[in-house]
Amino acid sequence: MRFTLADNLDLRHGEGTVDPTVLVSCIINAPSIRMHALRPDVTGWPGLYLAQVTECDVVLTDVPVVGLQIALERAAADGFEARCRAVVADGAKLPFRESSFDALSHSDVLCCMPAKLSMLQACRRVACTDARMVFSVIAPAASLSASEHQAAIEFGPEFVDVDRDYALLLEQSGWRVQERIDVTAEIAQSIRTSLEGMKLSD
Repeated sequence: MRFTLADNLDLRHGEGTVDPTVLVSCIINAPSIRMHALRPDVTGWPGLYLAQVTECDVVLTDVPVVGLQIALERAAADGFEARCRAVVADGAKLPFRESSFDALSHSDVLCCMPAKLSMLQACRRVACTDARMVFSVIAPAASLSASEHQAAIEFGPEFVDVDRDYALLLEQSGWRVQERIDVTAEIAQSIRTSLEGMKLSD
């Protein structure tokens, strides 16, 4: 369902007297993790989506400025540029005051950062007390053999390996896990479908 992400962040369309503010770390141009990363129609995910379906205010962060520029152009074209801001920032050193955001979301960011705990701590610092955070991350499955684990590290994002489980990192950074969803099967099917489509187009 299209509102699942917004529901998990506890954002509701048109509710409340003050629009919630959501921090979204885009990691738009991270190599090797998002085949669709430079498509203008998806740059800024999920921030632009959240701004559209919930009318929240969104702050996008990333290091490469080009992706943020594309996202702001898209927001302007879709008519909600007043609710969308962009800041060039390192996820582990977020330049915001404490308790600045009502919700946070980041997509495939932690697997591209060596300072995973520092980023989660930074997110906790800028989040309000009752804020929610939803994120996706690529990580080697615990069930992999030693050789499979090594292959996952070799062919995955640069910092895909994690010394400790993400649940432990979240606990150490002050977050409490409410739900954890494994979408390996869905991603694998999506990749297979993409590869089949490439073969058909050859």
